[in-house]
Amino acid sequence: MIINKKINAFWCGVALVGLSACVSILPEPMSANNIYRLSIDQNRAYQKSATPIAIRVDRPKTPQTLRGKDLIATLEDNRVKVIDKAEWSQSLPDQIQSSLLSAINSQNDLVGVIPTSGARSNYRVHITVEKFEAHFDKGLNAAPRIDVAYYVTLAKAGNRNLIGTANFSKSDRAESERVTHIVRTKSDINSDLTFEISQWISSQLSLNKQIN
Repeated sequence: MIINKKINAFWCGVALVGLSACVSILPEPMSANNIYRLSIDQNRAYQKSATPIAIRVDRPKTPQTLRGKDLIATLEDNRVKVIDKAEWSQSLPDQIQSSLLSAINSQNDLVGVIPTSGARSNYRVHITVEKFEAHFDKGLNAAPRIDVAYYVTLAKAGNRNLIGTANFSKSDRAESERVTHIVRTKSDINSDLTFEISQWISSQLSLNKQIN
């Protein structure tokens, strides 16, 4: 599944505005896409307190190109392309939301809930995905740089009064240009960042409690 040096000249038929061609990653012929998902770190777990604070985790906001199941690559000339014969198991916003829920639930003083759960929560957290890309800055036959950046807001659920905002970002080089290595690096970065966000939420609520 190594990304070839040439980009297919035909249109891929994707519904994303501004994306015209696919980056070929698999030898022909191939009849079905390979399905990938963001892994969640299950090793981070703590004993839950008797009265954890419920945090509503909104569905993240993403650019148009990241709202579906396509895996996106950015080329040296900053053109954005869809990786051929590969897709996420769920839409990227849904997967990031699940990752943050898992990270929040790893904190002993917090419990994460989704808006459709019907559970009451006094606080809400929202992620704006600013970057989530594999940047082939050294060409298609070299390992890409993975860039992930989240802008996070924490507010009271009832009146939406802002408690805090923060930027979380990280970059790392994938092991190779293989899609499995790209996905693994994205998963690792996303796991690290969502865990950092969960710790930040805990500290922000602790500080807000002291102030009030």
